[in-house]
Amino acid sequence: MQLDWHLITALVERWRPETHTFHMPCGECTITLQDVAVQLGLPVDGEPVVGSLLYDWKVLCEDYLGEMKGQRLSLPWLAEQFTELPPDADVVSVQRYARAYIMQLIGGFLFADKSNTLVHCMFLPLLINFDQAGTYAWGAACLAWLYRELCRASNARSLEIAGPLILLQVWAYDRFPILAPQVPVEVSIGRPLSFRWSGVIPLSELSANMLITYRMFFDRLINSQINWTPYTSHIMALLPRQCHNGQAMWTYVGPMICFHLVEKHQAGRVLRQFHMLQMPPEFCSTD
Repeated sequence: MQLDWHLITALVERWRPETHTFHMPCGECTITLQDVAVQLGLPVDGEPVVGSLLYDWKVLCEDYLGEMKGQRLSLPWLAEQFTELPPDADVVSVQRYARAYIMQLIGGFLFADKSNTLVHCMFLPLLINFDQAGTYAWGAACLAWLYRELCRASNARSLEIAGPLILLQVWAYDRFPILAPQVPVEVSIGRPLSFRWSGVIPLSELSANMLITYRMFFDRLINSQINWTPYTSHIMALLPRQCHNGQAMWTYVGPMICFHLVEKHQAGRVLRQFHMLQMPPEFCSTD
């Protein structure tokens, strides 16, 4: 899926770091743990994504993958070295290919940084034991990463943004249907919801000056133009089991952790997204 940078820019301008929500004329809305689970199928409940940084990264990478640059691995190198698994591959080789694929997902999408070509090795120790790797709250860590990137990008002096921006874009498509590509998109049975937007062309690719259009839309947004609860029972019934996991955490209010990042999940400010009555939100601080 192509990124719609005009839409992302317009959303960043509406982001408030104090509340971790987008402030719209008709109220606050935001990306929640529910959105991460439904759109990406990532676990939002489990052990925090944390670990030691006191490794000899060169030795670690040579043992479990291969070449590295400083404390980060090259994504192009990973793609070049781990292309197709040999038919006679042993268990160690299969595990290396699996780690390489997951590291490409981490560095190229879920935890992308501004380099666009490197992924930090701090994630690699969490993939040594695959049984243990499945117990981490990857979805919560991914959302914390996106929150931090949105907070950084909302600074007037910032010129870039990284992170899982496809998640931000598909969230906007479902919340603001008028901004979504006007093509019939069916929900893929057994796949996370975000797959239904695969291959679509953003509106900004079809028309010029879309940033101005998006800004005007958000400036004049009324309640009927936002779909507060897009995940209907029919849609949920088509999604795989992992998209239903951790439902008790979807309205969780508290910190989400990803190594050095700690960002607060403020579900209490967007109760309308959970079919609940929105009361005046309490004072909050994300210092």
